[in-house]
Amino acid sequence: MRPLFSIILTTYNRSHFLQRAIRSVLQQTFTNFELIIIDDYSTDNTQHLVEEFSDERIIYIQQPKNQGVSTARNTGIHYAIAIYLCFLDVDDEYLRDFLKEICHFLEKKQQAFIGFIRVGIANIFTINNLANGKEKIKTEIWDLDKDKNLLFITKMAYVGLVYHRLCFERAGFFNSELNFAEDLDLVLRMLAAGMDYAAIPKVLINIHIHAHASLSRSIDNKTRIKSLELFLFNHDKFINQHIYLWLYYYTKLCGDYYLIGKKQLARKLVRSILKRCWYYPKIWEVFLKFEFRSLKSILLNRLPQ
Repeated sequence: MRPLFSIILTTYNRSHFLQRAIRSVLQQTFTNFELIIIDDYSTDNTQHLVEEFSDERIIYIQQPKNQGVSTARNTGIHYAIAIYLCFLDVDDEYLRDFLKEICHFLEKKQQAFIGFIRVGIANIFTINNLANGKEKIKTEIWDLDKDKNLLFITKMAYVGLVYHRLCFERAGFFNSELNFAEDLDLVLRMLAAGMDYAAIPKVLINIHIHAHASLSRSIDNKTRIKSLELFLFNHDKFINQHIYLWLYYYTKLCGDYYLIGKKQLARKLVRSILKRCWYYPKIWEVFLKFEFRSLKSILLNRLPQ
């Protein structure tokens, strides 16, 4: 029997989280799925921990070398045989009814075809509370009827997306050249290809925010900026058609330029943004914040020692 869902779990040297993630999948109340674990050439005991689970729905694949999260996910897509694909980071977990709720939604859906579905998430913060074991939880549930300007995609938790496999046939796979926003890059290509989308207004995934490095969340500023530049170049036409997206991402890039000391590039970008939308308050906030900080530094350096 062909599974309805392929869950692709990517990991790299994260064995201390692995069992929780696997159990969250195996404990699903809807059972027609396959779990594809892509090990991005871990050097810890990842393979040993996977082998402790005897469930026949588990497929374990180790990459021949460490290649990054996009390539790992693409490997999972190649092996997946289900109609719907989900991607789970090893430090996160599904709630027990994750697949059941999606299946129920698909049975009741009004659209003829849905490219991807987003679900509500619970961000569980333990970064500053590891010592005492306390957690802070922030839930995110979206009403797409109120998000007509596509800005909702800038706040999406992509681990909370479920994709129809046709999306990958029409829009392609994850871009392995990107180390940042590879999920967003894929979704924008799907939107540009005319894929429809929907949301389930229920929290169905726990996303753990902690101090440990992540396969998809741990890159330095310069690498992130280079990926953002490539991302904006690749999606220039689409983003230019949606002014709020254009303002959001180029204002973000402007702030990043300031952070790494590229003031001339930042100022040039400020002029471009003001030329198009002089009234946009966020760019004034970014510009004044960093320019005053720079001025303060200059004045302090001129003070007699």
